[in-house]
Amino acid sequence: MTLHPFTADTLFALSQPTTWVPLHLSPDGNQLLVSVQHQKRQGKSIGHESYTDTGIPRPMVNSRVLLVDTTTGAVDEPFPDGTSWGAQWSPDGSAIAAYVQQGQNQACLSIWTRETRVSRRYPHVLVRPFFGFEVPRWTPDGQSVMVKLVASPPITAPEPTNTTADGARVTVFSFTPGSPSTGATTLPGWADGYRCDLGKIAVNTGEVQQLAENWHILGWKPSPDGCSVAVLHYVEAEPKLQQFYFDLTLLSLDGGPSQVIARRIPQEYGVCFNWSPDSRWLAYTTQERGKQNRVFVVAADGSAEPEELSDPTSDMQLLGEIEAPRWSSDSTQIYCVAKRGCWEWTIRDHAPKEEITRRYITLHSEHKVIGWVQSPTMGTIHMTRPDHLCVLARNPRTKETAFIEIELSSGHERIVAELSQYLQSPTCGVEIAHREVSQGHEGYLIVEASHHPTEIWRFQWNKQHQEQVLSLNPALSQVAVGKSRLIEYRALDGQPGLAALLLPPTYREGERIPIIVEVYGGAMNANHVHDFGITQDVIHGQILVNQGYGLLTPDMPLQGHDPLSQLSRHVLPAITRLIDLGIADPKRIGLMGQSYGGYSTLALLTQTSLFSAAVACAGSYNLVASYFTLGRNGNDQWLGWCESGQGRMGGSVWEKRPAYIENSPLFYLDRVTTPVLLICGGQDPGAPEQAAAAFIGLRRLNKRVEYRCYQDEGHWSGTWSEANYRDLCERVFSWFDEHLALDTGM
Repeated sequence: MTLHPFTADTLFALSQPTTWVPLHLSPDGNQLLVSVQHQKRQGKSIGHESYTDTGIPRPMVNSRVLLVDTTTGAVDEPFPDGTSWGAQWSPDGSAIAAYVQQGQNQACLSIWTRETRVSRRYPHVLVRPFFGFEVPRWTPDGQSVMVKLVASPPITAPEPTNTTADGARVTVFSFTPGSPSTGATTLPGWADGYRCDLGKIAVNTGEVQQLAENWHILGWKPSPDGCSVAVLHYVEAEPKLQQFYFDLTLLSLDGGPSQVIARRIPQEYGVCFNWSPDSRWLAYTTQERGKQNRVFVVAADGSAEPEELSDPTSDMQLLGEIEAPRWSSDSTQIYCVAKRGCWEWTIRDHAPKEEITRRYITLHSEHKVIGWVQSPTMGTIHMTRPDHLCVLARNPRTKETAFIEIELSSGHERIVAELSQYLQSPTCGVEIAHREVSQGHEGYLIVEASHHPTEIWRFQWNKQHQEQVLSLNPALSQVAVGKSRLIEYRALDGQPGLAALLLPPTYREGERIPIIVEVYGGAMNANHVHDFGITQDVIHGQILVNQGYGLLTPDMPLQGHDPLSQLSRHVLPAITRLIDLGIADPKRIGLMGQSYGGYSTLALLTQTSLFSAAVACAGSYNLVASYFTLGRNGNDQWLGWCESGQGRMGGSVWEKRPAYIENSPLFYLDRVTTPVLLICGGQDPGAPEQAAAAFIGLRRLNKRVEYRCYQDEGHWSGTWSEANYRDLCERVFSWFDEHLALDTGM
């Protein structure tokens, strides 16, 4: 059978789970809700590229809700027209709430009724979710749904650009020490996209009860007794630390006043909290820069200050970002997943702290926990059988995932199943969204492998049985795809290292091929060895290997405040190992990277002449210029990123002046001997200026360089229009083909 090559056309036809939208199983376990989307790009962006002009969050474009029969695998679409995502079953399983957008109408709420199999749109309920995990929340009685709404007109500071009496157009930002400043009126991060009203919608009448107006919310959860809803309200940030703070606030559903019960909670996404089943308490975690994650419990009536359950003097290795604490069904235990197991606190009617017992159930195997097997929208813990929890863990040597069941009373563990497939993992390492459990012994997960995209699988813990429920891309069996393998090597400091290698579909053992090395400083890239295509940073890996190139992505750990000098420590030995294995042609090695990978690319080129060509996309090449990037509202666009974030400088430009220069590849472009293609999106703040500076420098130094700015695009090519993405692919391959060709004169 002749297979078709994997091209941009193949990519645009692929279906995949909608980013971060959780699976949801009906209460009877018979039907599974899945939000999927194909890669075809469309829609005009507004604001910070957050939404289309019809109100669809950018990552949800082309999404649709599927209803999968868990017995037969049959698929239905409850919202067949237009875009739909975020579907959630009502508590009794009689209805589904989802976000929908049809035609030129704005995105709104829709309810599908199981008995009639008909959906009802609520066009006056204009919704404003930002991330995929911001799904509609049903009240416990199933009579109402709580959703984020398009915000009421905000109260803002005066527009900084004004016209004077003489007709001059001038932008003014003013700052007086000790006084509020003019400008910097918005919270940092994607806060403008978080802004919303919170509403409760009566399903029968469509009546809207406004619960909060013009707030910044990501997580909202109704109390089990149906009396109130808890939200983490984003209220403050420390830009120098890239730290966000939230107030845990209770909003009454009967019209009473709101109440803040915990203030300034540091979290990344504002979703790590859960109600106790008796509605008396809330447990939450904190994620503070430079500190260990911590666990607190607070009374819902606000009668006492939050009480810490964790040990602030030790590293409890709690997993953060999106994994929330879970309660036992009787409200006496709290559980938190950790890197090597699970913590349990026993709280008897919330006695004094000295009477709270704490224990750690740890894994004895070498596996590292990446999450536990729990329903992403539930606040109570799910036991696979009495006294047993199941976690997902990764083997650090093989990178394969295992289901490990832990007996809480004894700490005994058993591996239920090992997977060569990799759990579907959206950006930022958030992996919890795409797993779901039944009330019995079954779990549903979305998995993928380097040679096939995402599929839905069912796992039965008691029978140690696994099976595919649904393939999202059956037509891919007719397409040629590459397969991956792990490469082991020794870093320059003697430490063991791993790299993921994706080989062309036609690769034959013993054949030397051109290799493209994709880099991203600080990332453990080998963890993606089982991802479909391994990477999509610049272009999809399967498109690349179908052009005859191999794709290598080595681990690149960083420490301290001198990233530039550390980047070659793993990259160069990984390439040497691939040459020694007889796979890489040493005369045809290319380099590319996106975002911090773009920085890493140009930084590496200042240290080695190994590469025949390079592509740097959306990078920051001058940390001094990055530090002084002024946002459109007067905010410090990248100051925190430079000082305490990914820039890794550890202080201000004045405190660390030499480090800012020494770690900026722009100041060492005279050492570059490799032809460089610089790519950026015109709407990516600061990126065009950074790429232009690198272009000017390399041109002045008489180096081969090309600058391509896609005017209407943002930071990541994965969201670019089809036309621009196709042009990007064509130009990248043209660049590598030109410079990695064998020297026929040798």
